Amino acid sequence: QTYLMPLQQRKNQLKPIPTKTNQVKFFTTLAPPLAAAFLLFSPICVTPVSSAQTLDILRGASLFRQTCIGCHDAGGNIIQPGSTLYTKDLQRNGVDTEEEIYRITYYGKGRMP
Repeated sequence: QTYLMPLQQRKNQLKPIPTKTNQVKFFTTLAPPLAAAFLLFSPICVTPVSSAQTLDILRGASLFRQTCIGCHDAGGNIIQPGSTLYTKDLQRNGVDTEEEIYRITYYGKGRMP
């Protein structure tokens, strides 16, 4: 029935087409705080709290390169694919505490040195 109305009445009933300028303004005002929050909580920005912790990290990396990387390169496992260093596999295999990780690292497990 709207096609029988005069043109002026039809124009009054039409809703304006929403523009994206409001969305762009919202994004541009929200983007800087979101980016700052992302960088603040990003693991990239987390630095060791002391030089002793830095040394521990370096020693751990060296130990991993010497004894573990042969089988666990990039966190995988070339001997037993289900026993990777990824969280889901560690949890599935009962290695879900810091103490258990330490025990396996210190004493080995199965064919691990």
